[in-house]
Amino acid sequence: MTIHELLNIRLDATGVIDMLKWLKEIDGKSKKTGVQKTRSLITVRDLISICAIKIDKPKVHIEKMKALSESRKLYNMKELSERLSISRQTLYNWRDEGWLVMDEGKVHLPRTIELWELFIRII
Repeated sequence: MTIHELLNIRLDATGVIDMLKWLKEIDGKSKKTGVQKTRSLITVRDLISICAIKIDKPKVHIEKMKALSESRKLYNMKELSERLSISRQTLYNWRDEGWLVMDEGKVHLPRTIELWELFIRII
């Protein structure tokens, strides 16, 4: 998995804006009181864990994907939706949110699994 794949995860803009406003507010309060403990800093881990669009029951899907990836690496959306027992629309949503690693128009399962497992470790 590449850093590009991790950085492709879509974040909820409203959540990001709310978080940044909150950090700015805290920073403003600390300046008024004269207590300057930290500037408005946030880690990428915090940003992703709070603002990333979540997938329902990711561990269940990971296990199914691992079993599927033993036979082959690439699946088209129709096949994968049938094998995972989810709608194609759900897969398209995951793709659009950055949760599926695509390779020539197909889902690359081993790299997708890596991405999901990394996300689970982050949060």
